[in-house]
Amino acid sequence: NCVFDACRALYAGGAVYTETTITFDSCRFISAVSGLMGEQTTDFFFAYGEEAVINLEACVICGYDANNASAISYGEFTRDDWTYNWADCTDCNGNGELDDDEAELGDLSDSDGNGLWDHCEADCDNSGVADTLEIAAGITPDLNNNWRPDSCDSDCDGDGLPDDYELEVGLDQDCDGNGIADACDFLDETLTDCDGDGVADDCQEGLEDCDGDGQIDICQIADGEDCNDNGLLDACEIADGEQDDIDANGWPDECDCLADMDNSGWVFYDEIVNWATYFGQEGTVADVDRSGVVDVRDLIYVLTNWGECPYDDPDYDDEDGEDDG
Repeated sequence: NCVFDACRALYAGGAVYTETTITFDSCRFISAVSGLMGEQTTDFFFAYGEEAVINLEACVICGYDANNASAISYGEFTRDDWTYNWADCTDCNGNGELDDDEAELGDLSDSDGNGLWDHCEADCDNSGVADTLEIAAGITPDLNNNWRPDSCDSDCDGDGLPDDYELEVGLDQDCDGNGIADACDFLDETLTDCDGDGVADDCQEGLEDCDGDGQIDICQIADGEDCNDNGLLDACEIADGEQDDIDANGWPDECDCLADMDNSGWVFYDEIVNWATYFGQEGTVADVDRSGVVDVRDLIYVLTNWGECPYDDPDYDDEDGEDDG
């Protein structure tokens, strides 16, 4: 709500000169010039340096040629959809009639009380009618009372309700206090909801990290680290001795189905043939218990695991890059 009028600078940036990032909200820039020895030009903004950015939000700049970009900005400059360019500060709609005269005749209104005539404000939904007029007439909803149609506000979850309205009435949460609805943080993975209960994992107490690696178990399980689908993290089952991991590849042996020598998905007669073929040898696929040699214990392991493998073999590689299957 600041007004910059009749501003002058000797060098540049008649209204604003900055070497850092700065944001103006609902401000008016009416007249600003710069230049030495009378060689003055219209010059509102000057942003100098890599860290300098001028942001305008719901502002008005008037009294200049809107097509002459060099006259209104230098450096990095941004504006939102509610920032307006008026060629004439006293005739915002350019109809040749002074705004004050139209207001006295009742032809102009200021429904939102922001000092700008309604018919000169934005039409973000491209309906052909200024947003404030639509809202004042009840034509379009404005649940968060910001005088912008809800359809123009941020709605990251696509439910038709503005994100800030959902936060205000408790339809969504902001558990990390960053001012952004958790539903939005889920989308850009700032927050996770691995168990799909709608509550950010970081904001829940009692979620386990059984292996102490800094990752919540339910997230690792969701990423496939529960090969037997029993709701327990494979690494922790192995560490606790609840599952064997003879080949030390990080997967429970029942998921590897080590006895399935030919990767057929079954432990069957072929495994008996392989065992007999490689009996007494070292470093072969028939050494299913990874003892270092094919012996009677491997035959017992095959017979114990006889039949269809209960789980699909997980994908993993040895350090040498060759698949263990």
